[in-house]
Amino acid sequence: MKNYLAILLALTLTVSLGACGSKQTPGESEVYEETPRQEEISFVPVVSAVAETKENAEVVEESRPEPVEIYWEPEITLSTDNAIQGDAIAVRIEMNSEKGMPEIETGLGEAFFLPAESESADGEAYVAYVPVWYAQEPGDYTVDVTAGEYKESFTVSIGPAEFTEQHMTISSSTVASTTGDDANADYAEKVKSQFHTHDDEKYWEGLFIQPVDARVSTEFGLYRYTNGSTTAKRHTGIDLAAAAGTPVPASNRGRIVFAGEVIMTGNTVIIEHGGGLKTYYLHMSEIDCEVGQMVEQGDIIGLVGSTGYSTGAHLHFEVRIGEYAINPWRLFDGTSTIYQWEE
Repeated sequence: MKNYLAILLALTLTVSLGACGSKQTPGESEVYEETPRQEEISFVPVVSAVAETKENAEVVEESRPEPVEIYWEPEITLSTDNAIQGDAIAVRIEMNSEKGMPEIETGLGEAFFLPAESESADGEAYVAYVPVWYAQEPGDYTVDVTAGEYKESFTVSIGPAEFTEQHMTISSSTVASTTGDDANADYAEKVKSQFHTHDDEKYWEGLFIQPVDARVSTEFGLYRYTNGSTTAKRHTGIDLAAAAGTPVPASNRGRIVFAGEVIMTGNTVIIEHGGGLKTYYLHMSEIDCEVGQMVEQGDIIGLVGSTGYSTGAHLHFEVRIGEYAINPWRLFDGTSTIYQWEE
């Protein structure tokens, strides 16, 4: 019995040892690859590599420099640094870094920047028109431009212009009814009050047109002596001696800011063209527009007359930037420097 059990145990052991070996296919060489047991496979190196790559990426990210914002100084140009009495100077600014409406200050008079078309896709541009009064003292003046934290100053030279003189007679009744304290107060309330107003939009384009094709009876800026007076008054516009009832068109596109009767200037219309640049139409017999109305160049705003301080039918036409009158002829023929950037 013991021998039987020993033989059985030996046979069992032999079978078990054979199962642990590799099988051999008949006819094949006994060359085999050892296949590691499942418990010997480890994923630790792969996980370590991923962690190391992520750690390296974080180090690279931390060492990468912050982007530096480039500051571009505003580019400011003047249409001229030499002007004569009665002209105007255009000031243009291109901004890429600074934002918001720039400001301009000068002893020549009030000026305001208006949005303009920029030369760069992400920039801002503005233009302002500086008046040179007909009575501006010749000499050098400073123009200061401020854009955000940026400031720049320019020097412009103003030269003299030639003006003629005129001696005129006007009836005492006309003088009495259109001048004096009441007339001055009325003029200040209705007309002078518009000198320092402005719209932040440029309405006009191209050349201004002469509102009436007629004889010029009084030129711009001349010295006028009335009824034998030895003290001259300066003429702020041009007088166009047209027949009563002649239609008066708007010289350029703009917004009507005043339309009514004034003791001194009769039936008067004032058009704001943007930035404080205005045209004034005086002594009309009728007014054909109203305050707040937008008019296009050539739209009829009234008729020639002889109301107010006037000796006969004519249109008094003047152009002001702020409170200072400038030469209308330079707007008609394109010689004014305000057309510098209109091409």
